[in-house]
Amino acid sequence: MRMRTRENFAVTMTALLTLTTMIPARAQVPENPSANAGFFVHSGGAAKAKRARTQTFPTNFPVFNGFRPLPLATLSFVVPANQSELFNVAFSAECSKLGGGPLNIAVFHTINGVAQPPLEPFDGAQSFCSVPTPATHSGLWVRRVGAGTHVLQVMFLNPGPAGSVGVIDDWTFELVVYD
Repeated sequence: MRMRTRENFAVTMTALLTLTTMIPARAQVPENPSANAGFFVHSGGAAKAKRARTQTFPTNFPVFNGFRPLPLATLSFVVPANQSELFNVAFSAECSKLGGGPLNIAVFHTINGVAQPPLEPFDGAQSFCSVPTPATHSGLWVRRVGAGTHVLQVMFLNPGPAGSVGVIDDWTFELVVYD
């Protein structure tokens, strides 16, 4: 009888140790890390709406100090009072960078006309493309938002070198809204 108890204890402890090393504890990843943490967790429910725009002619981005908007790459959505929604944003385009260096991308956001931080991921230097041969590239961004009129705008930054040009062509900008 004593041997069976030890065997049960050993099996139980082995299972417990296996589970705790294979499945991370919930406390190891905070639900709401600070805005400066660089790691964000979002979740949503059913899809509620979709907005999309597409364009098939090229736009050039010469070297410029600061992000510049991609013409017509703007989407808006109104979130009713006392509600929040999860915005899942996608952008894809044929991209090329003539003259070297990266062409950086960001999705900027306003609520009721007031500028908000760009959608995540954003570190100021997210490269969209960096080679002269045109190829299709894509990116995804996410944010949970509260009430108000939200406007999203795709913007690009060409930090150089001098004389280089980024080209965006054949693009699609999409917003899917979840509960």
